[in-house]
Amino acid sequence: MDPLSITASILAILKLTESLTKFIIDTNRATNDQQKLAAEANSLTGLLIQLHCRVKEARSNDPWFNHAKFLVANNGPLEQFQHILEKIVQQTTSFSNRERLQAALTWKWTKSEVNDALNRIERLKTLINIALTNDAFALSQAIHGEIANLTTRTSEIQLGVEELKVYASRDLQNKLSSWLRVPDPSTNYQAALKKRHAQTGSWLLATALQDIIQEASLQADAVVAYFYFDFNDVQKQHTQTAIRCLVFQFALQMPECLAALEQLYQQCNNGSQAPSEGAIRAILYDALALPRRKYIIIDALDECTDHENLLQFLQDLEVSQREVCVLATSRRERDIEEELQHIATETVDIQSAVVDDDIRVYIDDRLVTDAKLKKWPSSVKDEIIRELMRKANGMFRWAYCQLEALRKCIKLSALRKTLLSLPKDLDETYARIIQNIDSNDQLEDAIKILQWLCFSERPLTTSELVEVLAIKSGEDCGFDPDEKLPDPMDIMAICSSLILCPMFATKKSPRAAFVTYCTWAKAIQMAIAGFFSLTTCWLSMPRFIGIST
Repeated sequence: MDPLSITASILAILKLTESLTKFIIDTNRATNDQQKLAAEANSLTGLLIQLHCRVKEARSNDPWFNHAKFLVANNGPLEQFQHILEKIVQQTTSFSNRERLQAALTWKWTKSEVNDALNRIERLKTLINIALTNDAFALSQAIHGEIANLTTRTSEIQLGVEELKVYASRDLQNKLSSWLRVPDPSTNYQAALKKRHAQTGSWLLATALQDIIQEASLQADAVVAYFYFDFNDVQKQHTQTAIRCLVFQFALQMPECLAALEQLYQQCNNGSQAPSEGAIRAILYDALALPRRKYIIIDALDECTDHENLLQFLQDLEVSQREVCVLATSRRERDIEEELQHIATETVDIQSAVVDDDIRVYIDDRLVTDAKLKKWPSSVKDEIIRELMRKANGMFRWAYCQLEALRKCIKLSALRKTLLSLPKDLDETYARIIQNIDSNDQLEDAIKILQWLCFSERPLTTSELVEVLAIKSGEDCGFDPDEKLPDPMDIMAICSSLILCPMFATKKSPRAAFVTYCTWAKAIQMAIAGFFSLTTCWLSMPRFIGIST
């Protein structure tokens, strides 16, 4: 190839660029993409003229020319760009002046085609600039760099193979999850986040839990597994379920553990048989023996139904001397406290004085943002804060219930009367709520809802509770559709602060979660003597017990 061939290609591109530019100028309503392409192509004009002059001066045996000629090789950078310009110009030059507006308006290039053309222009600019520096080596490297673009397709094929591997891995994970029947512990975490009030809990986030998460995130070999015991969910109340959940989470992070679990799955007739407790524990202990930094977080030990097995499991972890750090939380229960004091290396007791700071933040915010509370003058708000803080004693739930009662006060005299007669604890709070249920019909409905929430095997949704209220007992037993509530959220109005309905399921059917947790049969007996005994849970701040070996 001689210099004349290169100059001919350059002149062809210059002519096409001129035609495109003229079309854009003559067409006042050209699209942004058309204008951008014309401007970028026109910016090449100066470089192409310089390259044209440099080629005319070069000799055929010039080392620089031997590399520059690859610019116009078959399907080379200049030829590719020339084809793009020809495709664009072909759509414009055949039209009359009247038709040019139509041509501009019927532009059919996709966004990806436009971007591809712009990228080619940029690459061509780079190549020409390098060519004009007379750096033969750099030009050679740049032109050969174009060849690297061909390897992109190979990389894309490889990515496709990797995606197939990911799908296969997900399929295996789903099979193992169904086989082990592990619940999703993240729902508890998300629900806790929903309940957390902004700017509160900083005292907790600054303690061991934050340190564990931060340390794990900074270590490439760190793995974390967690489980929340939950009295609201029968699937999250047993030690064996917790162990299976921990094993499954470790398997997702440790290939050796995943391989062992998959082998056990195959030994159990590909999941048709349930694994033995001993086999699952063996996989867990083998995983804990691997040279990795391992963290286990277990929340609400007191909400586990088989304390003895759970405490034995924690003791086994301590005795095994495996390198694993365990953080466990629990309310004060004698058997748990007695056992853990022998194996815990650190104990953190959450004092009510620390929690009270967060309760104060919560109350302040409610008095500013709640439509029924912010109406009171500052002096009255100060009274509310003073009385609630004096009796809260670290109980968020108690403070919440009292604010709900104060919201119902229309007159200042009624509000001050309520403040002067605040219940001393949650037992008395719930007793008053039941006594204040408006009518006998609502009391029956409230009792029925509480019964079903207490004895259901899993949390119930508001939609399900609506169906429950339509079930009649006694002589006229049966299902009465007329008794169904038109609005499921009216259940909250019936039960007031006795239940909590976190909106983390679906908007149409949020879960109605029963959130109180101590035996308060006396409260029920005050409303309806001897009706039934109910187990509930205080939403006061729990005691955190940290264990590490």
